[in-house]
Amino acid sequence: MPIITQELLESGRSIRGGFNLAQLKIILPMKEFAGLRKGEFPKKGWAWRAIDREISQAQYEDFLRLKDRHLAHKKRELAGQKELWQETYSHMHSIRDEIRQATMPAAKTA
Repeated sequence: MPIITQELLESGRSIRGGFNLAQLKIILPMKEFAGLRKGEFPKKGWAWRAIDREISQAQYEDFLRLKDRHLAHKKRELAGQKELWQETYSHMHSIRDEIRQATMPAAKTA
């Protein structure tokens, strides 16, 4: 049976450096969540309290499988926003160029 180590915790961190609540519920005892409201994370120091605990192989695999799961919707949003921003900036630049051409004084011919 796997034992929770600092390396295991690091391998389960998201690309933004955090964990999701589902991951914590897998590796922490239920007493860590006693008295907390729904969606609330355990008190500070939970990682140190989790280290050296034994978990099953299934829990270990679930912990790693849930990595970045809480960011899935944000990745999609960011991808769509990036395309929108690129299109917006493209239009802004073309409008700026049109305004510059319209307001430039005609070139003097000798």
